[in-house]
Amino acid sequence: MAPNLPLEPWYFVTQCEIDNLISQMPEEITTDDHSRGAAAAAETIRAIYRWSKDPNQGPTPSSETGFHAGFIRDGMDRKDTRARLIAIIEDACAALDRVCGVGAACIIVRGEMNPDYRLMKITPRMVFNNIQVQVSDTIGRNPALARLLSDTINHARNELAVEFAKDWRRRAVSSHYLSSEALLLEPLTPPTPATPPAIPSKDQKASAALQSAHIARRSATPYINRAATSSSAVLPTRSRSHTSSISTVLSVSSSDESESPGPPSLPSVSHSRPRPQALKEARAARQSGKGHMLDSCDAGPSTVTPMRARDQQQPLSSAVLPIYIMELLSAVGGGANLKPIEQIYTKIGRDYQEAAIAELGFNGGTARAIAMLMRG
Repeated sequence: MAPNLPLEPWYFVTQCEIDNLISQMPEEITTDDHSRGAAAAAETIRAIYRWSKDPNQGPTPSSETGFHAGFIRDGMDRKDTRARLIAIIEDACAALDRVCGVGAACIIVRGEMNPDYRLMKITPRMVFNNIQVQVSDTIGRNPALARLLSDTINHARNELAVEFAKDWRRRAVSSHYLSSEALLLEPLTPPTPATPPAIPSKDQKASAALQSAHIARRSATPYINRAATSSSAVLPTRSRSHTSSISTVLSVSSSDESESPGPPSLPSVSHSRPRPQALKEARAARQSGKGHMLDSCDAGPSTVTPMRARDQQQPLSSAVLPIYIMELLSAVGGGANLKPIEQIYTKIGRDYQEAAIAELGFNGGTARAIAMLMRG
């Protein structure tokens, strides 16, 4: 058994063991990416079956005790194992949605951060990318749920991820995985007592009624953009040497987006602001197109839908994208490409994001600016 790997039964889910099992399978499985990935997922599920009900494994201990006995100390193996397990969760959410009609929203939180932050107090900005959310289509593509989902994700990023990272540092020290001299250990913030909801006054009720009537009146006459066109792009994904290489195909119809009123806008986050250089490039791209359409450099006619008056008046909303990417898309009139940008952000590796964004019709400067913001 390799060093820094847990004992059985947790060893059976490590990347080292999965690779060993796959190498013993027939050649038609080991040489085909899809078959290899499916085999790895099957062996993983076989290994973890009924873990949640097995009392012999024991619960995860307190932070003073450290990590669970199954913790993988080898950093590369732990990273590959984590990616494989998250992919299984994502597929399970899609299956629940499609065959059972069940909506699913799974929030996954990582405690590990950039080593440069070890002696710094943890802030929401540091752990922004430590939150990964798997959402089924019935929830993620429902405009009526956009604000609720956005609030949940922002709460997880601004509070849950920060407190979890503090706890992770304490576990790392208690488990002798990291030294206390190399980490700043902060106390966890005690929970705030829940306050009873305030009873609205008559004036507040009247104001809310007027606002609801205004929203209903706007929703009753949706704007239809007849100039919208459909575009599809085959986008590459990052592959790992140990796991399967999965090709993601995104096919997005911008005409569907233009016929439905936009969801509520995302709440503004003060610490999430666009980078100055990225905004300069985005403004330059918008000025070169005279504010009407994002042109594609040496790529023929643009596939980006022209910016309409409704996009200028109503902020874009996304439960996936950070607020500073939303502000940049709104500034350059890229609202019609919101859905493919979301899929690029969640499913495409960083090395391929700029090329994938350019495939949508954005010019080189704008694609580079959006890709820079996606990297955080």
